[in-house]
Amino acid sequence: MPIILLKNTVSRRNQVVKVLILGLDGLDYDCVNRWNINEFKQKYFGKHLVNMLSHLYTPLIWGSFLIGGNVEDYGYDLKRLREKRALDGSHPLLRPLYKLRLKLFPNRKIGLRELLVRKGLAEKYPPSIMPKRLLKKTFLEVLKMNGYKVSAIEVPAYNEVKNEYFRCTFSKYLSKPLKSKIDYVEGCLSDVQDRVNKAMKFVFENYDVIFMYSHLPDIAHHLFFRNIIETKMLHDIYLRLKEITLPLIEESYSRDYAVLIISDHGFDVKKHYHSNYGFWSLNVEPPYEPKYITDFFKIIMSLVEL
Repeated sequence: MPIILLKNTVSRRNQVVKVLILGLDGLDYDCVNRWNINEFKQKYFGKHLVNMLSHLYTPLIWGSFLIGGNVEDYGYDLKRLREKRALDGSHPLLRPLYKLRLKLFPNRKIGLRELLVRKGLAEKYPPSIMPKRLLKKTFLEVLKMNGYKVSAIEVPAYNEVKNEYFRCTFSKYLSKPLKSKIDYVEGCLSDVQDRVNKAMKFVFENYDVIFMYSHLPDIAHHLFFRNIIETKMLHDIYLRLKEITLPLIEESYSRDYAVLIISDHGFDVKKHYHSNYGFWSLNVEPPYEPKYITDFFKIIMSLVEL
């Protein structure tokens, strides 16, 4: 898809060396367009493909974004992710036991992890963090090694802490009354506000690269889809998310940041699952048109002139 250029746009790319990345999970290109949310569109915006992955699973997609390549090609697929996540969430003294279980029963569930969680010997919602060999390949680590001041706030596959809780609990509300769904999403919005507040502090401190991730609007897409009333709720969540993030975006503009707003996928209403494309936008002209989510590694490096 061609880059869409809004009127009165001036390229500022060569003047910008700082980057704010807002990773908005599930931000859908068609919804942003239909509801004309210009604050998310910025000056340049478009679609990028994520279907190079066999599983459109959030930590795998963001991991691929971070390293500029398909993490599955590096041996980190959904099966390996789940094994590592369970291992990381186990008590250190019990990790050899879990490794033995994987060796003896690689394709069977024997209830060991559930037992450890009940006994308080394993985390209930451990994060999904890539292996160290892949973490070293992320643009965040490369930039750090080159002396840049970098901050990452709840980034999947990299340093998330709380995201797995939301990934595991939203499904409990699928069949709940509308009010229960709304109350749950209000908690999500409050959590996003906390993340924005943290990101704002790093903007004030003039960090070179700031990456803040939000689990919304993806959770809202999964919960609000059944009828016109729920579609209205989804629209409202998009507007609330805009209101929460706009002060951060505007403050970043005032400090001459390049602002990249990006999603790991959109939402296919017919399939009620992730679409094979995501949304992206920039307030400055990108060096080239991104086709895949993995293209942004080089774009970010270009923006910071590395």
